[in-house]
Amino acid sequence: MTAIQLRTPIPGPRSLALMARREAAVPRGPFHAAPIFIKRASGATVTDVDGNTLLDFTSGLGTLAAGHADPRAVAAVQEQAARFMHTCFHIAPYEPYIALAERLNGLTPGAFAKKTLLVNSGAEVDVDNLVISQI
Repeated sequence: MTAIQLRTPIPGPRSLALMARREAAVPRGPFHAAPIFIKRASGATVTDVDGNTLLDFTSGLGTLAAGHADPRAVAAVQEQAARFMHTCFHIAPYEPYIALAERLNGLTPGAFAKKTLLVNSGAEVDVDNLVISQI
């Protein structure tokens, strides 16, 4: 079996119907690079709501390093979700955030003090204090 399986034209009828709903319910702001709606993903493939399986060249932008549904990542998410889903660190801090920052600081090359800020988009960056590298 090949990774790519086309069962309908792209976009398929279910994706077209969802796009019509999206246009009625969601502002135009979020741009879509592909005219399909994803139902599930695994490894480096995504399957749309019409049953087409495609290679995911963007890897969800946020899952590139792990791929989709890696069993180890799923287990870690389930374990964390059993403790708590999310809290804003600046309101109610938690130890794993600090542990991850310490690990990332240790992996960053250079003989200077390092600090890590975890954010969702980069819009929070303080450009006056940004240090990309001091190697």
